[in-house]
Amino acid sequence: MTFDGAVGAVQNTNAGFDTRITTDSTGASRDLILGLTSGTEVGFPGMVAMSKVGGGSGDPLPDFFQTDMFGTWRVYVQRVESKLGGSTTQVGQTTFGPSGTFTTGALVDASTPAVTTNLTTGNLLVGANGSVTGSLSVSALPTADRYTFIGTMRAAKDVITGVLTANLSARTTTHYGLVTMVRDVTLFDLGQSAYSVTEGSSLTVTVKRTGNLTAPATVGWSVGGGTSTPGDFTAPTGGTLTFAASVATQMFSVKTTVNTLVDGNRSANIVLSAPGGPGAMLGSLASAPLSIVDEDRAGTVKLSATTYPVLEAGKNALVTIQRTGTALASGVVVQFSITDGTAQAGRDYTLPANTSVTFGAGVLTQTVSIPILENPLVDGPRSFTFTLTGISPVSGVIGTPSSATVTIADNDLGGTVQFSTGAYTVNEPASGNTSAVITVARTLGMAGGVLVDFATADGTARAGHNYVATSGTLTFDSTNTSKTFSIPIVGDSLIEGDNTVLLSLSNVRSSTGFAGAGVPVLGAIKNAVLTIKDAQKGLQFGASNYSVSETTAMATVNVVRTGPLTDTATVRYSTSDGTAVTGVNYVATSGVLTFAPSIATMSFPVKILPDKVVAGPKTVLLALSGANSSAAPAVAIGPRASAVLTIGDADAGGIIKFTAATFSVNEAAGSAVITVTRTGGMAGAVTVDYATADLPCAISPCPGIAESSEDYEPRAG
Repeated sequence: MTFDGAVGAVQNTNAGFDTRITTDSTGASRDLILGLTSGTEVGFPGMVAMSKVGGGSGDPLPDFFQTDMFGTWRVYVQRVESKLGGSTTQVGQTTFGPSGTFTTGALVDASTPAVTTNLTTGNLLVGANGSVTGSLSVSALPTADRYTFIGTMRAAKDVITGVLTANLSARTTTHYGLVTMVRDVTLFDLGQSAYSVTEGSSLTVTVKRTGNLTAPATVGWSVGGGTSTPGDFTAPTGGTLTFAASVATQMFSVKTTVNTLVDGNRSANIVLSAPGGPGAMLGSLASAPLSIVDEDRAGTVKLSATTYPVLEAGKNALVTIQRTGTALASGVVVQFSITDGTAQAGRDYTLPANTSVTFGAGVLTQTVSIPILENPLVDGPRSFTFTLTGISPVSGVIGTPSSATVTIADNDLGGTVQFSTGAYTVNEPASGNTSAVITVARTLGMAGGVLVDFATADGTARAGHNYVATSGTLTFDSTNTSKTFSIPIVGDSLIEGDNTVLLSLSNVRSSTGFAGAGVPVLGAIKNAVLTIKDAQKGLQFGASNYSVSETTAMATVNVVRTGPLTDTATVRYSTSDGTAVTGVNYVATSGVLTFAPSIATMSFPVKILPDKVVAGPKTVLLALSGANSSAAPAVAIGPRASAVLTIGDADAGGIIKFTAATFSVNEAAGSAVITVTRTGGMAGAVTVDYATADLPCAISPCPGIAESSEDYEPRAG
């Protein structure tokens, strides 16, 4: 036996018959061959049927039941001979009830005209091994035409093949032949070969029923599998569709669940199963793939700005991450990093505990709070960089700007640093040493780390003799409005009077080295004087030199008392000529000054006499003597027991000149008057010489040139 794949023909040339594979849906399973015999055996024309017993090599036989007959069967009868001329073929239909009991049937002879045989009684019994036996008659009469079947049901329970004995013509004639019964099926198929649904939406699936629609039928459905999970669907995920008689379509809904995660598309399968009813079977489209489309998107993230300013006292820098897009998903994680610039983590700010933020569904912004650390130093603005470094899921996009600078504005002021006063005093110890405490004050700022240098220098006091030279640096922290430094004072038994030490501040600065806004500055009192009050009782001139202009009527000379001022002290003063002459430049004076208790300074006058002569400065000698005190220890005269009073000359001879560069006179006038003037001075005893002389002349007489003794009398004086 050979098979022609092109047309599905099966032939056995030895036996002399030709067959063809049927083209109905059952035949397409390639387990049944139906055909007619032909060839040399013309005496036995007929039909051949070949059916697989099982589903395939090694497949077990199924169990068969009487109910397997339920439904409508197409009947094909091929007899060796017929009672009708020219007709050996009958085609008909039989119907069996739910229990497998025969209900009705009819066979139609392929003759002209066609003859129909109605079958009304009898039954076909199904054995457990699939055998089908029995007879069907046109009536219950003993002589009614009867068809007796002996056959086998195919494993698919849709085809019965066997032999037939037809007792016809009141059962007077017997005919033999072959019979094939094909179940008149109802097929269930899905309406589409593939489905797609967006997550969170519902899908309506149509199931089509074709074939025999005369009886009710059912079919099961389910959805799942693939990459989907049960959580992707809302119940029910399966069920049974019931088709009433004549109904060709039914629908069911597949409901998918909403989630906001970017979890990609998932696959599932829609499957039909368990067909029920007469001839109910699954068609070729009993399953189809389902794609669940993920509509969630991570979106595009970016920073809301490229710069974020924050005050040092602002506590937190707030950096906003923005997200744009549609169907924005949840669980979108954005990573970021923070890197030092001039600001340092741990000193100027604190790194957040988490370096990522998570966006919920539909959330458009997330804010990162970065704690700012306030320090008391003047360190100017500091900055660090905030950068978006990643997004999960990877379908998300990092947009622009993805990096920004966070600048911390300094709120600290160094303030104004200066001496608390311009003058300080300290009492010289009678013996040993003491200290002068100098206060440096700060206003208009309270920053820490403010430094200022201080130093001493000799005034009238001498370092190492009256005091110990001192220098250094003062540091103000954030709680200091003032700082002090000490100057050691050296005591002695000498009458020196009060002495001064010069104090200075310099190089005020911030310990951070920052030189911009807010740094400390020196105030107006950056220099001061420390006076060391002499411990010994003494009297002396307040200065070694005094000066006065001769235009001043009276010169005042001060005498100072140092040391304890608890008693009364006296001292004699007097004047004497230096280069000044008493009665000409000044009036000599002398007397006694009496210092009451607590009085430290007294003075006496010296009358000045103007001389109207340019004579230069003149000096008057001043002297103290005869110091006395009312209580011990006795007061003494100090090292400035004498002094010099300089009288500045106020007289000026002035500028002397002719009133004109040329003079003219008539010869008949008798004389010429020449005027000389003085400006810029009125001192007395100012003289100037004058004389006449001829203009140069080579050989006398010289026309136009006056000649002495000829034209004028020479004069000089």
